[in-house]
Amino acid sequence: LGRKEGAHACSSHNPPPAATPLAARIASTTDVPLGVGKYAEYLMSVYKVKPCGEQWLPVVSKRYINLSTIESIEDFPKEKEVTCTLAMIHSKIEEVKKLKRTITIDQVGLLGDGERARCIIVEGIPGIGKSTFSWHLGVCWAQKKILHDYHLVVLLRSRDERVQKAKEESDLFCYKEQPKQEHEAVMEWIISNKGDGVMMVLDGYDELSQDLQTSSIFADIIRGKVLPKMTVLVSSRPSANQNLHQLCADQKCQYIEVIGFGKEEIQEYVDGALAHNKELRDELMYHLEHHPHIHGLMYCPLNCAIIVQIFRDQMKMRSQPPQTLTEVYQVLIKTVLKRHEYKSVEPPVNKKHTIPNKSSTFPWLGDVSDQTISQLLVLAKLAYDGTNEDRLI
Repeated sequence: LGRKEGAHACSSHNPPPAATPLAARIASTTDVPLGVGKYAEYLMSVYKVKPCGEQWLPVVSKRYINLSTIESIEDFPKEKEVTCTLAMIHSKIEEVKKLKRTITIDQVGLLGDGERARCIIVEGIPGIGKSTFSWHLGVCWAQKKILHDYHLVVLLRSRDERVQKAKEESDLFCYKEQPKQEHEAVMEWIISNKGDGVMMVLDGYDELSQDLQTSSIFADIIRGKVLPKMTVLVSSRPSANQNLHQLCADQKCQYIEVIGFGKEEIQEYVDGALAHNKELRDELMYHLEHHPHIHGLMYCPLNCAIIVQIFRDQMKMRSQPPQTLTEVYQVLIKTVLKRHEYKSVEPPVNKKHTIPNKSSTFPWLGDVSDQTISQLLVLAKLAYDGTNEDRLI
């Protein structure tokens, strides 16, 4: 579940690949230039490395834990409408999957009639695993398991400033150390083929500004104005659905919703996270069994990671694990504050405050530094004003 870097050139520091048998074979068996083969090999090497920086929620398993995905636009049978609604409210992934067509990773891009989709929209709530799903798609392509018709699968992270500054196609299909001549050859091939044989994965469409969502090189590509034969996969939170669906109105689209972990995947995640401590793993599963309102949060992979980490920290400090949702949020806030204080480079602003060690926690807000309190007050005022004005910030 670690945050991964994008696979476009501007965000990676991997050295450019030399001419290799793979690149030469791609060029010799198809009509693509050698530069395209080198670019493909570069992308494959990036996906296989799976880079992940230091972060609070560690990656607990080197294996990809399956995310449940369904077709998000499909008519429900009339007699199942209420059942499905209740299942969704109570996060019963298994029940939802019975009512909707499940999409496997090898079915991405294929419509019901077997025809290839031009646009693929991947939707899901925050933390549900859209970015992980996008990355896994690239990994499976690099392993030659899926998307055999594509010479290039290029992942772009919308939050990357250099992606947001892109003005034309050539800003998207490149990597930092790519020789200019090779880049020109790749772009000439892509443009002359109108993008055929290329899949662009734009992860986090909702993180683009409103202007970039509707009027930019990304908008032109999605609506088919630029590179009309290129397949475009766009992941987004539901908040940006309206703009995205308007851009895709005249395209052959596949709509996929990532709905997170089912019961088996939650168990698999817990087993991986606590593999070296069977006693702690059993204690957590017992705790979840007797607190279904907490277990119900874990269908969302981010929540799953947070709850496992909180439980591990609480048990390490011999503290009672959270019993209610309110206690989960309280412990989470304390944990985030502890992490912030520990990593703060500023010296303590009052004598009573000392930077906590990694094994400690804050029993109450009074132990937080004045500097952090002032920052919290700014955020609190922002939230208060937004609530009063009914304004989403």
